[in-house]
Amino acid sequence: MGELTRALAPRLVAVGRKVYRHPLVTAGRQALPAPLRGRLGATKAKISRALHIRSLPLHPGDVWLASYPRSGNTWMRFMLAYLTAQDPADVDFDSIERYAPDMHVTVPPPEAGPRVIKTHYPGERWLERVVFMFRDPRDVAVSYFHYRRKLQLVGDDWPAFLEWFLTGRDDAFGTWADHANAWIARADDPRCLMLRYEDCKRDAAGALRQAAAFLGWETAARNVEAAAERASFDNMRALEQGGSGGGHIRGKDDSVAFVRAGSVAGWREQFTEAQAARLGALWAEPMRRLGYDPDERPTGKQA
Repeated sequence: MGELTRALAPRLVAVGRKVYRHPLVTAGRQALPAPLRGRLGATKAKISRALHIRSLPLHPGDVWLASYPRSGNTWMRFMLAYLTAQDPADVDFDSIERYAPDMHVTVPPPEAGPRVIKTHYPGERWLERVVFMFRDPRDVAVSYFHYRRKLQLVGDDWPAFLEWFLTGRDDAFGTWADHANAWIARADDPRCLMLRYEDCKRDAAGALRQAAAFLGWETAARNVEAAAERASFDNMRALEQGGSGGGHIRGKDDSVAFVRAGSVAGWREQFTEAQAARLGALWAEPMRRLGYDPDERPTGKQA
């Protein structure tokens, strides 16, 4: 990727956003039929993502760690960082950007790889050597709700948040189903390893060993057990509570944890039957493709 492309990409993104938000363009966009508006928004988001990626100082050895938000990306990111760090004790929420930068928070440092780069973007084909983590969308919704509460972007109105979540108003990533379908399309791509969050919870060391083998990190693989233990949810909560919370969440609502329980099927205590039925009906196909039962219902809540 040329230096000129890398230099121009951020400017093109900025100009494109200004044009897209211009009152005349906005008025014209709103006059379009809803399906056309949706396609226009999806095209704009795809172009913006491509320019963002092309603006980064990437290296051939770089690895992408991809997921929809709140699907275990941070957890796997820490495990991979612990696996390769010369001094694992140096890895915390403040230093993690040096070991496994989040492209949505910082520009990856220009050092040579191999580097793990975190992304929440869908499965564009130009992302090579990708570890993709996916999670039950109902658990994703609950975790995302509390994360946005921590960032003080939403209040305590769970039904309003769920409506936002189901309609994909965060057009940088789309809906969970759009995101999942983009990665399902790459299920047979040898450059992509798909890891199910629930399997990782059952055997974290096994999942990490699988990721290390896929990435060709044979030397680091001997440290798998120690890395998985160090990245346990109890230890990561201790890091957060000890003041290492990461710059993008520091100063937010400290009463809401960033590292929560990481539970499996905790959604059953949050969703009503009607909410679970609606999500299951909307996203039945990708849920089944990824091994989730869209017809499962919660415990206790009827309304």
